[in-house]
Amino acid sequence: MKRKITLFALTLALPMAGIMAQTTHFIKIQLDTKKFPNISCSLNAPADGVTPSALTDVYMHAGVCWQSPSAPADESAASIFCSSTITPLCSEVWQSVKGNWGNNPLADGVGQMVNEGNGIFTKEFIVEEYFSAPDVSLATENCTFNGNSTSVTSQPMPSGRTAYTMGLVFRDPTGAITGRDDQCNDIFIYQLNSATPKVIKGSDITEWPEGPVSFIYSLAGLETNELVYERNVSPNPLTGDLANINFFVRNHQKDFEINVYDAIGNLIKTIYRGELLAGKQIAHWDASNNKGEKVANGMYYFTMRSGNNMVTDKIIVNR
Repeated sequence: MKRKITLFALTLALPMAGIMAQTTHFIKIQLDTKKFPNISCSLNAPADGVTPSALTDVYMHAGVCWQSPSAPADESAASIFCSSTITPLCSEVWQSVKGNWGNNPLADGVGQMVNEGNGIFTKEFIVEEYFSAPDVSLATENCTFNGNSTSVTSQPMPSGRTAYTMGLVFRDPTGAITGRDDQCNDIFIYQLNSATPKVIKGSDITEWPEGPVSFIYSLAGLETNELVYERNVSPNPLTGDLANINFFVRNHQKDFEINVYDAIGNLIKTIYRGELLAGKQIAHWDASNNKGEKVANGMYYFTMRSGNNMVTDKIIVNR
């Protein structure tokens, strides 16, 4: 018999304007090291399709393309440029970069993935927050490929801009061991502004559904609230150790999640994951992360997600 669920473990302070004005996107990237086909760039996996990499710590070097240099304010031009600029190496896709590499790779946690076991690593974040955060690289990359020289200076993605293409390369903490496509070139996810983004090999610009990279991608900050409504949090801002979040679920949800992210898009706390009936619900957050540690004061993001539907609100902790 199905029953309503009271959710526990949440610390929120939301400016509850029903729905965010700016559309944002959630992505969960999964890397399966068993699927790397080229042993020269397989994160030391044997590339036999069966055996995983023995690495326990993997970093994701990622960048997004959001503007056309010739028409910086034109979104249509940006969409075309960010699709056409995909190249095996030295691509101009890398306009906002997360993850330290270059001549001085750092094991500093920026871009570090979660080890799920059996050679599988994941990284989940809100795209617009992740690539606009203060730890986005400010370095200039000068590069030459096939006689063509490029120079791209990374910068935080401005508020309100759209990420059209994402570049990916994977490494160990030292940067000496890498994971790339079948010819050891960059991997891309393109058409991020569409309903069906695709993983692309940089080597030949073809789709790569059987490769090591897969992802879940969904809308956050929906323009119409089709998932939950009448969300209310108190106290707001949170000055104590517990916040109560009241909300209504519009329809029965078989796979419902409540998560909290920090200001740079890292997952802080999974509050609830499971089935949820339609109707009035209440959740509680105790200002802790997934390790049970109290979070620092500051801005956080609270998300409710089911399938491809997600709503997101800013939350403030000020204890």
